[in-house]
Amino acid sequence: MASLLACTALHADDGADRRLQWKLTPSYYDNSDGTHAYDVNLRADFGDQRVWIGDYRDSQGYHQSRAGFDAVTQVGFVNLDFSGQYATGGFWGGSVTTQIGSDDNYAIVGWGRTNLHAYYNLNFDPNDAITAGFGTKVLARGLEAQLYHIWDDRLTTRQHVTHLLLRYAIDDRSRCSLDFSYKHGLADPETYVHGYAIAATYAWHHAFARLAYDQHANFNLPNQKRLSVGLFF
Repeated sequence: MASLLACTALHADDGADRRLQWKLTPSYYDNSDGTHAYDVNLRADFGDQRVWIGDYRDSQGYHQSRAGFDAVTQVGFVNLDFSGQYATGGFWGGSVTTQIGSDDNYAIVGWGRTNLHAYYNLNFDPNDAITAGFGTKVLARGLEAQLYHIWDDRLTTRQHVTHLLLRYAIDDRSRCSLDFSYKHGLADPETYVHGYAIAATYAWHHAFARLAYDQHANFNLPNQKRLSVGLFF
């Protein structure tokens, strides 16, 4: 399973807040081949632990529900994030992502595995993969930058994705993020693809919106536009 770095970019509060909080995210995906899909995800946060349920449906009749969890723990200068997910159709996946270093400068290392059952991948990065990179908060006040690389180490797809993720706290109530990425690898044994993606998120108080454009999303041939809106409560 791919790293959770991007999808946990914007939280309502930090892990020190032990109140139960919810995040509801409906999304719409529009593909360049004329197909489209809808997804809704409900996540519950309690400090450093999270659980979620979700439901995905596309215009071709594919439907998949899912449930998952992740938990973060600190061991000295190592921050560990464990994640697992089940989806209908018999899919199981899990990952561990670590941040090693200080709060201001750290290395990123991650590893994920699935049982290879059919699954619509909402991470849009290889799931059976290794992640490596680094992050820093010293470039500017309120800015966190991460540069990391994800590559398939199991299925010989030669799929690689590089991300530059920028997160900025505008003030106490509003924050934003930009995720730039470049991918290359096999869509199938005979088709090599490469492309760019950008995702922009703005959150204000208890609401947020995210727009994304992704060439060859999930290493498929169509390009994809995505819109997500949501609420923290």
